[in-house]
Amino acid sequence: MTPFENIKSIVNEFQVPGELESIEPFGSGHIHDTFHIRCTIGVDPCQFVLQKFNHQVFKNPSQVMENILSVIHHIEQQTPSSSYLQVIPTQSGQSLFHSNSGAYWRMFNYVEDSFALEVVEDPKDAYEGALAFGNFIDVLSTLDVQSLQETIPDFHH
Repeated sequence: MTPFENIKSIVNEFQVPGELESIEPFGSGHIHDTFHIRCTIGVDPCQFVLQKFNHQVFKNPSQVMENILSVIHHIEQQTPSSSYLQVIPTQSGQSLFHSNSGAYWRMFNYVEDSFALEVVEDPKDAYEGALAFGNFIDVLSTLDVQSLQETIPDFHH
């Protein structure tokens, strides 16, 4: 069995179009195990991000995903002409796959040309990050926060 054979079976639990081409570890996250998934539909490439959700940190993965879906839906309503993060559903239409081993998995579309800075070395980068965060907060300013679930007590304080 190849190191990613188990992950290949997890990918098959999601509604991923096309043929699986590759699986690679992705990023340097500290909480979740993350993988970059590449597929092809005919000759067209498509990419996804698969995460093994750390349910030791976030005790109720379903609540986290409900919050994410609520935020995505709100952003879509506020800025209809933009492209968005998409949750890729499981074969049964859920936002999470709960494996027989007890692990929780989630999948998102891969956002082209995106990147995450590990260290800010240029003031322009700090400015752009702050600007993006400010825009995000502005769009969310009309979200009813009472509709979100507290997944870790006082986490957002």
